[in-house]
Amino acid sequence: MLVIAAAALAAAGCRQGGGVAGQPLLAPVPPAYPASLAPWPPPVPTAAIGRGVAPSYAVPAAIAGTAAVQGPIVVERVWPVPDPAAEARAVVTGTIGDRFAVEVVAVDAGEVRWRDLVACQAPVVHVTAEVIVCADARGIVAVDVAAGVAVWRSPLQFAGADGGLVVARRPPAEPDPGAASPAAGSPAAPDPGATDAGVAAPVDPGAIVVLDAATGLDLATVAPPAGVRLDEIRVACRRGDDLELWAWGADHLDRLAIGVGGAVAVATVALPRAPARVSPCGDPALVELPIPGSIERALYAIRPDAPRLADAPLIERGFWRRGPGEVGVATAAGVEVRDAALAPVAVLSSAEVGRELDSRGARRLVRGHGGLAVLLEDDVPIAYLDVPSHADSAVLGDRYLLAGGWQAPARSLADRVDRFRLPDGDRAVVVPSIMGVTPPVPPVDVPDLPAPVAAGAPVELADAAAWDVGAVLVDPAAPGRLYVAVLEQRPDADHGAGLAAFDLATRRWAWHRADACPPGTPVALAATAAVVVCGSRRSTPGGGRVRAVARDDGAVRWTGAATPSTPSSPAAAWSRSWSAAAPSSSTPPPARRSARSPPIRASCHSWR
Repeated sequence: MLVIAAAALAAAGCRQGGGVAGQPLLAPVPPAYPASLAPWPPPVPTAAIGRGVAPSYAVPAAIAGTAAVQGPIVVERVWPVPDPAAEARAVVTGTIGDRFAVEVVAVDAGEVRWRDLVACQAPVVHVTAEVIVCADARGIVAVDVAAGVAVWRSPLQFAGADGGLVVARRPPAEPDPGAASPAAGSPAAPDPGATDAGVAAPVDPGAIVVLDAATGLDLATVAPPAGVRLDEIRVACRRGDDLELWAWGADHLDRLAIGVGGAVAVATVALPRAPARVSPCGDPALVELPIPGSIERALYAIRPDAPRLADAPLIERGFWRRGPGEVGVATAAGVEVRDAALAPVAVLSSAEVGRELDSRGARRLVRGHGGLAVLLEDDVPIAYLDVPSHADSAVLGDRYLLAGGWQAPARSLADRVDRFRLPDGDRAVVVPSIMGVTPPVPPVDVPDLPAPVAAGAPVELADAAAWDVGAVLVDPAAPGRLYVAVLEQRPDADHGAGLAAFDLATRRWAWHRADACPPGTPVALAATAAVVVCGSRRSTPGGGRVRAVARDDGAVRWTGAATPSTPSSPAAAWSRSWSAAAPSSSTPPPARRSARSPPIRASCHSWR
């Protein structure tokens, strides 16, 4: 009885107050980012389905906020803070409402250290151990990583950054609009760059400014050398006590030395196509070129003594720097180590992986099969994770992982950052291979259907689809009938699409109605037992319309329009007016056909 009474008294005390008598309990602060799934109990796999490799389960975890930091950011990207000596921190960037938002999250502690919606009102473009650099057309601002306050600003235009150096542009000065122009009919217009003394005034080419990322100090201001465009200079690197600039375009890569007299081009490398990635600030300088139609890329090392592309590139799926003169690469043969000339040094694993997402200490997170991530330790796989899926950016902690921003095509309009506890991986694991090329589509073997026959000659429909072909719908009541939206010109407020019906059994166009869809862009088709319905959308609110035509001959049955009106209550925001169109079996004359547009054709397999 004494135990029951004590328990009842404790329960009453909990209902009335907290640890101090008479004081109410504080309301718990909701997490800024709740765990994606219930973290307990974690699922325990008991069986396997299929022949694939089962990924390791990473437990979702929440991210705590404060009374001032509540609710998630619609995340665009997460950036690692490159400070291996400190705790793992992630810079989360995105929006809250119509404002840019940036915050720093302690990855392993799972806490939002601070959030800012004022100082960094521009996209984040670079992160160092000291500052977060934000930039847009209005200028550059650097925010302190530890405190979240602005430490320096610049009106210059951001061009690029690497490590602790930021490259900015000072555009050429615009000519004075108030300068006097020559009178009409004058014998010869004077040179606009000439002075009163007849000496040509110098043309301002603009300037490149190298800034210290931590302090914003101007380390060098130089004009672009002859033959190098200002907007192609993107990165500055330190070479001992000297600075150098790198510029590249669609067909060239330039290395510029900064001296007493300004910037001088010291090497130019011709490129067969625009680079996918340039990593110049390291030993060696690396340039990666895309391979059309492949997930693999061609990697070249640019040596100062031989500024040209090698005859045979290294074909890779991802690369990262392991240290001075060493490059880690993911190839079809596995994870390899290459030297400064990209010559083979060692093969560390036969696992096929992709590009690097982040690294911390001896661990590295890389892209794996199916958009999942693979955790490497000393460049050997120790875990094939079930999450995150298709994350475009991630930050690796000692025990946790932060990911955000979905990679296409799996993208949401309200992405959020997710945190996961890494599984205990202490041995090498098998990971699925990443396909270098898309496998061919296997033939379809359907035992209960006869073999398909050749499609035969296309069945043309003249005077249809002069501009484009839109949606195609299979009649749910009669699968042997197809409905095709055809457009004779670009849809607008006065012109829509037509409909054409094709009979698969007879291989004939049953009917064609040029005004079967209302004016606007056709967005949907539907069919019932009696009519085919086409919906169109205009660019203005309330401009959507729907039209139904008979499924047997295409005659217009009715047209519906949604028109805005003054609502009498919040629930009555729109009123719909329906107008019946007189049935007509006659098809209006088709629009004038472009001589370059081929007639619409239907190609199909017939089953016999």
